[in-house]
Amino acid sequence: MVAAIRSSSSAPTTPAPTGLKAELAKARKEYSACINCASANTDAGRRNIQQLDVKIQQIQARIDASAAPASPATAAAASLPDPGVAAGRIDVYA
Repeated sequence: MVAAIRSSSSAPTTPAPTGLKAELAKARKEYSACINCASANTDAGRRNIQQLDVKIQQIQARIDASAAPASPATAAAASLPDPGVAAGRIDVYA
């Protein structure tokens, strides 16, 4: 009897979602345009710049949180080999 082997990665990686990266790029572009516009020195312009700055910080925090490992115990357990797979070998003599 031959058992199927599933592949598993040795290090869990959780890349930041593409949507968050796109949202961050959009907010940074809007921030840059706001900084360089004529109304940047008005009260409304300053409020808009401050709101965009907060938005950028929040998005960056969400990206950082999604990239950080959940906990040391979870990371250690994820790095252990799968007990169902014997070093990626199939027993052909069974």
